[in-house]
Amino acid sequence: MTTALHAKLPTQEQINKQFTHGEIHKSLAYYNDIKKKDGDYTFGDLTQQWYGANSTWMNDVNKYDADAQKQIMDYIKGFLNHQPGPTPFNITWANGSPSITLSPSGTTIQIVGYPIPPTDAELKALKG
Repeated sequence: MTTALHAKLPTQEQINKQFTHGEIHKSLAYYNDIKKKDGDYTFGDLTQQWYGANSTWMNDVNKYDADAQKQIMDYIKGFLNHQPGPTPFNITWANGSPSITLSPSGTTIQIVGYPIPPTDAELKALKG
């Protein structure tokens, strides 16, 4: 990915902030606004609710295959719709053979082998 395009993506920290204890209810409200009748939503739209329309972001997340998108959204929907209230969680990214799993603790979505958003430090260095 070019440096200019990489600089337009939300960072890992920004994405994870959406799902922290202090922000999870806002993410649930956004999810309720964008979900379809079957509970699904367009992959990447939840983050766009936080940071605005971003064609670079949507192009990048569409590099995830349909099965990976569905698995990630199913995990996110599960955390957001947990009763009695939404459950905060994290997302991690790594290089390797493609897989989407939950950590042993059940509170982290582990994305391996798909495009990795920049970190805050990487974005700062790009804008340096």
